[in-house]
Amino acid sequence: ELSGAAGNPVALTNATVVGNAEDNVSILNDAATISSLSVTGGSYGSNSTTIGNDGIRIHNTGSGDTTGATITGATFTNNRGDHIQVLTDNSNSSTQDVTISNNTLRGTGNQGGNTMLGGGIALAAGGNADQSIVVTNNDIERPYGSAISLNTSTGTTPTANWTVSGNAIGTNGETNSGSAANSGIYGNVNGDGTVKALIQNNTLYGTAFTHIDVVQNDGDADLALTMKNNEIALSGAALTYTYGVRLIFGSLATDEGTSCLDMGDSSNAALKNQIFGTGVGGFSDLRLRMAGGPAGVLQLAGYGGGVNDPAAAAAYLVARNDRGGTPTVTSSQVDGDYAAVASCPLP
Repeated sequence: ELSGAAGNPVALTNATVVGNAEDNVSILNDAATISSLSVTGGSYGSNSTTIGNDGIRIHNTGSGDTTGATITGATFTNNRGDHIQVLTDNSNSSTQDVTISNNTLRGTGNQGGNTMLGGGIALAAGGNADQSIVVTNNDIERPYGSAISLNTSTGTTPTANWTVSGNAIGTNGETNSGSAANSGIYGNVNGDGTVKALIQNNTLYGTAFTHIDVVQNDGDADLALTMKNNEIALSGAALTYTYGVRLIFGSLATDEGTSCLDMGDSSNAALKNQIFGTGVGGFSDLRLRMAGGPAGVLQLAGYGGGVNDPAAAAAYLVARNDRGGTPTVTSSQVDGDYAAVASCPLP
């Protein structure tokens, strides 16, 4: 049993935990309060190539809380599942507060004989969880799945605050080094929760699918997404067709949340995203799709166009993300309205 109170912290410092059958480190918290959990330095990896799972797994169920948690300065190598996974189940009322920073994550996703299924950092919130996660300044190479994935569960109402900043994904010039089978950063916001996500200052090279892919559907979730100063390059990508960035708000007529998008900047070049030339096979550099129900709303920071004008929405995004060249942007609007706001709420 782990209490992790201020006077009794839970700590792993410069530990070497390798070669386990499933997870190398698993922290399952059903009802305890862990208020001080730190992983500093050390090595975690090379679990079973047939049944192995995560390098470090923090899993909250029931009413257990895990706050004040940090994973920093560690090296993760060849974990079959995710190098790091932080999640809740779908019937919990847990609070999670975790910072994942300055770690080195290495896999074999793009190599011959690969046995990895993940190889990245995975966040997942369900139930009535209150999850706040910062993923910053990590170096991620050769995952098989997404380098960083962000998920909420269908039929649940979590509150999630995610910051993904300053991460280096993939290596310039190495094919599929950012992900051998998926996106560099993938967000799938399902259910009816509230999500605030900040994606900024990341570099992404060589992914097998859309570099940044965010989808809100299967519910009325409210998603506030801010994207600033991300640099995407095709160098090292073995792609035949894909968008550079894809953003989908609603897929069914029953998806009627109020979402917000603040991507790039109209005048400050340091805040614009560099996405020019990232579309492949006739696909645009950026795809914006609004396909929920009639009550759905997509708020756009600094927008000056009409409520039902996808061409104006596309032009607005071009002007805010033209660092390095003028990107191609396609926009479609099945139903719902655009609305103008000054900015989106941050995590």
